[in-house]
Amino acid sequence: MFKKSFATTAVMLLALSLFCTAAFAKVEIKLSNQLPPSHHISKGLVVFSEKVAEYSGGDVTVRIFDSAQLFKDTEIVEALQDGLVEAGLVPVNKWSGMIPAADIFEMPFVFKDFESPKKFLNSGADKLLDGEFQKKGVKNLFWVDYGYIQFFNNKRPLKSPEDFKGLTMRTFSSGDAETLRALGAAPGDLRSGVDACLARFAEPGVLDRTCASPLGFEWTVGQAVAGTFMDVLIHTWDLAAATGQDSTLDAELVAACAAMFLPDMPENGRAAGLIGPAVEVGADATPQQILLGALGRQG
Repeated sequence: MFKKSFATTAVMLLALSLFCTAAFAKVEIKLSNQLPPSHHISKGLVVFSEKVAEYSGGDVTVRIFDSAQLFKDTEIVEALQDGLVEAGLVPVNKWSGMIPAADIFEMPFVFKDFESPKKFLNSGADKLLDGEFQKKGVKNLFWVDYGYIQFFNNKRPLKSPEDFKGLTMRTFSSGDAETLRALGAAPGDLRSGVDACLARFAEPGVLDRTCASPLGFEWTVGQAVAGTFMDVLIHTWDLAAATGQDSTLDAELVAACAAMFLPDMPENGRAAGLIGPAVEVGADATPQQILLGALGRQG
């Protein structure tokens, strides 16, 4: 049986960030929130929205979109920076690597209780951090206590730094990874792995290199990426259609998939027995219907 043992080692805060160029005159601010309406932080955002309307005399209203209706926690940072939404609730670890100072909240043994982060921020750290966030195009409105970060393992309780030695542990920020490494553990830093992968893809000529496909034939790395992307996109449609949900795909994703995949790749898939016969579409077919038809689906 897997035995859980853990140490409550750090406090994670969520920052509500605002796109810096937003204007404030008779404006509605969309606020992206990943948490469900029943969560206590979501209820706090309702109070925030009410106070904004009260203090602005109704000139500024905040419309809250709960349960990741607008953006997931993996998407909100980019959405804020690109101005796709005015405000959002963001886990601090999502800024890992971009704002190194924010990793302070990920480090074990720094904060001993729930009052410690508050004292830390009120001591002037909030202004220092806000300056770093503004360099990335966002403004911190306030910080939210989200609870402890916990490290789990199946070897022993983690009560002191010495207990980490020799353990292999997954982390989700560069700050976590550096701390665990200093404590003698071997970190598996998910973010670093993603960053390393993206860095390799950015190298000139990488997409033109060749690799073996799952069926054994040789194709380019670009085609392999296209195939994986197509699988995810089309099976998203399959699931939505099969369960009676809205099966409309994002138009930009459809266009990107078609540009990478059509017209040749579906025929390769049919030759391998992976894709059914093409479905004819009319002259007035939408880009989504054209893509689905090429892949043997009646869209």
